[in-house]
Amino acid sequence: MIMMNKENYVIGNTVLAPIYEPEDPSKNQKLKKLKKINDKKLNIKVKFLSYMAITFIVGLILVFRYTSMYSVEKNLSNIKNETINLNQENDDMKVQLVNVSNLDNVQKIATEQLHMVKVNQDQVIYADLTKENFTKVASANDPQLSMLRKIYNMLF
Repeated sequence: MIMMNKENYVIGNTVLAPIYEPEDPSKNQKLKKLKKINDKKLNIKVKFLSYMAITFIVGLILVFRYTSMYSVEKNLSNIKNETINLNQENDDMKVQLVNVSNLDNVQKIATEQLHMVKVNQDQVIYADLTKENFTKVASANDPQLSMLRKIYNMLF
């Protein structure tokens, strides 16, 4: 490009010189105060969130404990009901035992249902059931004892 008019020609630097403003100490203090306030707000938010997290965890633990206590109580209730039912059955069986063990009832069942008759005095046989009448029987199921018995018999 060729310059036709030299009036607009600038010799030197055309950059604008920066305007120097000295730092205001009150402005620095304001920035520091704002930073402190923001830090305090951030700390408050962090504390709040940590308290909320702790509260949430404690709540979960409580719910877990209550559910486990409820299941234990339910099992206890079931066991109590079962013991009540078993005691009732036991009482019923005791009543049945008393009815069955009654001699008159036994005689009635024997004569009517089983068609038994009373024994005459000449049909009675007496047996001696003392220990001297019984002999000891060696166990035939023990193979070692039988082997030892065979060896003993061979030698003597």
